[in-house]
Amino acid sequence: MVLTSNVLTRLFKVKHGDQLGTSFVLDVGNAQYLVTARHVLRGYRGELAILLNGAWRTLAATPIWAKPAKADIAAIRLPSPIAPNLPLPATCKGFAYGQDAFFLGYPLGMQMDDMGMNAANPLPFAKKGCISAFQTNRLGVFEIFLDGHSNPGFSGGPLVTVLPNDTQYSVIGVVSGRMTERVEVVQKVNGKAGGVSTDLETPSNSGILVAHGVDHILTELR
Repeated sequence: MVLTSNVLTRLFKVKHGDQLGTSFVLDVGNAQYLVTARHVLRGYRGELAILLNGAWRTLAATPIWAKPAKADIAAIRLPSPIAPNLPLPATCKGFAYGQDAFFLGYPLGMQMDDMGMNAANPLPFAKKGCISAFQTNRLGVFEIFLDGHSNPGFSGGPLVTVLPNDTQYSVIGVVSGRMTERVEVVQKVNGKAGGVSTDLETPSNSGILVAHGVDHILTELR
């Protein structure tokens, strides 16, 4: 199923200090909330910049933090709506093990021109993978693992899927990051591939994305 406007028109690029990330809008009650990853707001200084209608704007607000504290999600209540009135459900219940899901965002700060479809707000990159596993970890955080190669900048973006027996997308999680694995550093010999093994290792992207269940923030907004 192709991505629909109720998903795409709710994505916004955000910046806090030198940290670029992704955010999205959820409707709860009569208000709209901007949701992102908690770590995007690390060291929060009272303001968040959002790319809106082609220009950076400043939001001065107090974040609402998800619970427990290790849940990597935060939200800001918007003073007025910024996303169209196209409902987007949110729940981390009811999805199926092994089903496909999309994650969206602005990797490495990149974006796609809105082509006149999104009020000059840049369209996000869309990537897809299967839900590989999920669990509640020992810190009480519901984690969803996706077979998807994430990049810096996707943090705070939504993980969306069509729930079984449904016909529209729902947000089930918020992108937190990616799992890494240690790989050996090999020194080239005469500029050729391969070479001499070293005692050094470096972290590498494992291709497993980690999202935290959206219910962690919904319980704080209701």
